[in-house]
Amino acid sequence: MRVSWSTARAQNLPLPARSVVDGAPAVPVTLVAESVVPLATRRVRLPLAAADGPAFLRHERRILQMRWAFAGVLVVFAAAVLAVSTLPGVGLLPLLVFGVVGLAFNLVWLTVRGGRPAQYPVVALGRVTLRRVDPAAAWEWQTVAGDLVRVDH
Repeated sequence: MRVSWSTARAQNLPLPARSVVDGAPAVPVTLVAESVVPLATRRVRLPLAAADGPAFLRHERRILQMRWAFAGVLVVFAAAVLAVSTLPGVGLLPLLVFGVVGLAFNLVWLTVRGGRPAQYPVVALGRVTLRRVDPAAAWEWQTVAGDLVRVDH
C-alpha cells in the first residue's frame, strides 16, 4: 500500500503504533526524506520497529553524503565556467572534466537510490510518499490521522 501526505500540513502528523515495514510495534524516528530537488531537506517522522531503524539511518547517511557531493560538483562547475570565461589560454578542458565528474556523480546517485529501503520517504511536488507500507499500519495511520494522510492500494 502507498501512504502519502501534504508537506504543508504535516508538522504534527499523528503516527500509528505499528511499523510501516512489517506492522511490528514501533517508535517514531525522524529521517531526512529523499527529494527530487537535490539540495532540498525535509525531515519526516516515521513509525519504525527497532530492527528496521539501522537500514533507514544508513540510507539517510548516504543521502546526506550525496547532497554534500552534489554541492561540491556545483562548486567545480562554477570554477570551470569561471576559468573558461575569464582566463586566457584555458580551453574547454575544465568543462570536459566537469562533464566526467557529473557523469560519475549521477552513476553513484543511481547506485545509492537502488539501495533505498522500500518504505523510505520520498518528497515530490509537495507530497511525502511511502511505498509498500504494511496494510495494517496504513489503515491504522488513516484512522489516527484522518484526512491528513491518503492511503492507496
